[in-house]
Amino acid sequence: MISCGKCPPKQVSHPCVCESNTIKCEGNQSFNLKLIFQKISEHLNEDEKGFNFFLLNNEKINEFEDNVFADITFRFITIIDAKSLQKISANAFKGNEKTIEVFEQRGDTRLKNMTQLFVAINSLESVVSITLNLFEMKSLPSYAFYNLNRLQELNLINGQLNYISAKSLSFEKKSDESLIIDLTFNNLTEFSFNNESFIDVKRPLELDLRENQLTILDEHIFRPFFNE
Repeated sequence: MISCGKCPPKQVSHPCVCESNTIKCEGNQSFNLKLIFQKISEHLNEDEKGFNFFLLNNEKINEFEDNVFADITFRFITIIDAKSLQKISANAFKGNEKTIEVFEQRGDTRLKNMTQLFVAINSLESVVSITLNLFEMKSLPSYAFYNLNRLQELNLINGQLNYISAKSLSFEKKSDESLIIDLTFNNLTEFSFNNESFIDVKRPLELDLRENQLTILDEHIFRPFFNE
């Protein structure tokens, strides 16, 4: 996709800021994010609605609603210190399924509904890099990234992750592209892995487990990983 975003009048995107191919929503002001993007959409031509970057660094936004970006598309989504964010709807990224290549969430949030979050993430069929810094996430669900066949980098860092469920890292299709998984600075132990955690990964893996509570690697559990 060639991004060709054009900024609408400043009063349309306020309190967000549009600069070239980037839209930023920062600060500590509460507003309706979906309404902002509906207004932006109304002021742009169809060939002006593709942007490169969206940055949310706002302390008051509490939800990504269904179709939150209207028909505005992005390649890179970054969420930093969204301290009031409680929910990312399962259909939040509707319209961006084929465009988002990088999804990053870093810092504090109040996200708790992991089921809807992972449905939303699994819709991003073109994504190649994901970063999740979810302090509330204790376990990685089964088939967490199953549809993301282009994924090459997965960072699940600086959290409280203490369990990797069966087939958490299973994928729908085989790939020759390596997948780098960073699990550093969590609470993983030798008891944190299901016997089928690494079943059906279907691609070469690089796994970083530093700064956890691991003392041994169970041969039975990790054999599929070494086979890959």
